[in-house]
Amino acid sequence: MRHALFTTDRRAVLLGLAAATLASGAQARPLARTWPRASALLADYVSARKVSGVALAIRQGSAAPRFSSFGAMAFDGPPADERTLWRIFSLSKPITGVAALALAEEGKLSLTQPVADFVPEFGALKVLENGATRPARTPMLVSHLFTHTAGLGYAINGGSPLSALYAEAVLVPGDPTPRAAAPQSLDEFGARLATLPLGADPGTRYEYSVGPDLLGLVIQRASGASFESYLKSRLFDPLGMVDTGFRTTPENAARLSQNYGVRAGAVTPL
Repeated sequence: MRHALFTTDRRAVLLGLAAATLASGAQARPLARTWPRASALLADYVSARKVSGVALAIRQGSAAPRFSSFGAMAFDGPPADERTLWRIFSLSKPITGVAALALAEEGKLSLTQPVADFVPEFGALKVLENGATRPARTPMLVSHLFTHTAGLGYAINGGSPLSALYAEAVLVPGDPTPRAAAPQSLDEFGARLATLPLGADPGTRYEYSVGPDLLGLVIQRASGASFESYLKSRLFDPLGMVDTGFRTTPENAARLSQNYGVRAGAVTPL
């Protein structure tokens, strides 16, 4: 979803579905009127080969969700349906946020607590300014990780002075072609991230960042369990999210859809 074509297309899909949601909710229109609009939009995406397949679910009131699917799990694969598994990418961010808030409710962390309380390497922060570094004027708080205001950056942020530093340090979460030099654990990720300067004093500027990734390490340290196992026991299992996780089990591998990106103007498997 990083290519401009996909960003624009995704926005169109979201706006179309939002319009359908508002029509069925705020104006109390029957689902029978809004469903065809959403279905036609997604069918067009499949027929134009912008995506290989889509599954749609709409729930109205207390009724059971209504499912429909279009296209296939891959351009040359079996049909997509409600059992198809999809990569959710940045939807892991709200999941991470909810997990951290659960720990806050349990008194195991505070949103106003310094990140260094959990990851000591972030106790001596440096800020990159005019080509040189200086000590940070404010501490990095847990709340800053939620709001992308921790002074951190992202390798995919074009024009950011931190982008090249992150790429050089192989700090590229979600990299479709992982390299051996990438961190092999959240602990290693946090330790390596802490060696790089910030782009601004924490709490002073918004920049889309790896803040939620670092929040995963905070959760791991505060809970005393691995990030993955904590999410499973605290959120996924209680909510019946039996197909949500970081890995696909061997028995479910056939349900996993193909991942695509845009390279040289063509939709390419990643």
